[in-house]
Amino acid sequence: MGEGVSETVLDFDLVELRSRERELQSLAMRASTAEMGPAVFDGYLPLWYLEVISSHLDACLRYVRGLPNGLKRICLNLPFQHAKTTIVEMFIARALGVDPSLRIINASYGVTLARQRIDNVQRWMSHPNYQAAFATRFGAAATVDDDDDRKSRSNDKVRNTANAFQVRSLRNGKLVNLGGSFLSTSLNADLNGRPYDIGIIDDPHKNLEEAASASARQHVEDRYDAIFLSRQQEKSIQIITTTRMNPDDLVSHVVPKWKESGIPHAVLRFPAILDEDPASYDPRPPGHGLAQALYPGGPEKYSAESYRVMKIDQPPHVWETCYQQRPTTRTGDFFQTAWWGHYDPSELREVDRFWVSIDCAAKAAGASWTCADLWASRGPQAFKVDELRGHWDVRQFEREFMRWITDKWGREIRKIGSAIVIEDGGFGRTIHDDLEAAGVKSLHLLGTGGLSKPARASLVLDFVRNGLALLPDRSIGRISDTWVGEHKAEWGRFPSPPCDRVDAGVQALRWHLDLLRAS
Repeated sequence: MGEGVSETVLDFDLVELRSRERELQSLAMRASTAEMGPAVFDGYLPLWYLEVISSHLDACLRYVRGLPNGLKRICLNLPFQHAKTTIVEMFIARALGVDPSLRIINASYGVTLARQRIDNVQRWMSHPNYQAAFATRFGAAATVDDDDDRKSRSNDKVRNTANAFQVRSLRNGKLVNLGGSFLSTSLNADLNGRPYDIGIIDDPHKNLEEAASASARQHVEDRYDAIFLSRQQEKSIQIITTTRMNPDDLVSHVVPKWKESGIPHAVLRFPAILDEDPASYDPRPPGHGLAQALYPGGPEKYSAESYRVMKIDQPPHVWETCYQQRPTTRTGDFFQTAWWGHYDPSELREVDRFWVSIDCAAKAAGASWTCADLWASRGPQAFKVDELRGHWDVRQFEREFMRWITDKWGREIRKIGSAIVIEDGGFGRTIHDDLEAAGVKSLHLLGTGGLSKPARASLVLDFVRNGLALLPDRSIGRISDTWVGEHKAEWGRFPSPPCDRVDAGVQALRWHLDLLRAS
């Protein structure tokens, strides 16, 4: 029997099997941008978020070709060095392969970067696997010859320049011109006579310094409005891929317009570390890095330790803006960073009272980000002592909270005058009743008064502005300053989410101010 199996295996034609494997690979490349990477780039990592981006880019290609379930606009927001440009280059190559009549324009902050896009797209299109999957070709000519004789001798070649090339479709051994092309240039180019089917803006700003300039941001917006929009056709699509660098960048300029006009669009935002409720397309567990392996042995570009070091190395406003894709400024917009006072934990001995403020979970089932603050007061001053923050469901939070107030801060919570203030919303009443049943004393429900989050925050704005809210300036004993940077960053970008820290803190300071007024 063993000999029969062996003979059956040997009967297979390995050449035919490999041929079928190549055919399947070609079919996959024609069907999905995600399949382009491993086929044409040896260093490509099939990270989960690149597949998410690919599926949305493929929807854009459907739209421009008049097919159903398409997207007319897409905005991709990723941290530095996370292959956002590479996957867009793969999409360009595939789009020209699928439809060699497409006219594609890519605009970047500078010509050097734009030329790199040309080189890379040609590199992918030159790969044998690409040429096996698609009939689209670009020629070897480096310049355009105006001489008629020269043109007649090189009429199979495709016109190329330093920042553009045309494509041909190989049909019955001949190169046929269907009008397709790829132009990659800077945003400063006029693009005269250059209509596009696919328009891409890749990194409109060179660095943080440029993005911080109001005149530079205005220039980019003007170029988009006056030049980029004017070259689109009825079925044109737009792709904006960028690392956020400022709250008032191009993304904040165009996305509201897309929403207002009802254009089919998608905004994909990928924070470096997941520290908020995940988007529907984000499968990561809390605290997981973007390019970290999702499962043991999975593809990984950066480890958990790498992300931890990234976060330590960056100023809080840079981490929030460029890595978490939650744009803020160095000073903060609503609550400015410089307003916060600081205290030496070793001097926080005699205080008037301690109190805890809980911002409640919002979901009936499943986990959400929840925060509890411990504060102390001395006269009018309020000292934030500690915070408990995590991604829990209601029951998990209650267990963590009981450990926190029992094992770490039990002595302070039991002092006369101490209180636990719970938001009278979400599952606040559930948490209040559960804690009361567990024997926890001095529980208080605080309503919102029907006010919005910004309106409630404005009630404590002057208090913070006057330096009466203080944070620890170092770690000592049970008091740590490791959360201070994230606290300032979140308050600085408020009211942009996530803002559970702000919600808990505003509630704590409202409680404190009410007590001051009453006394």
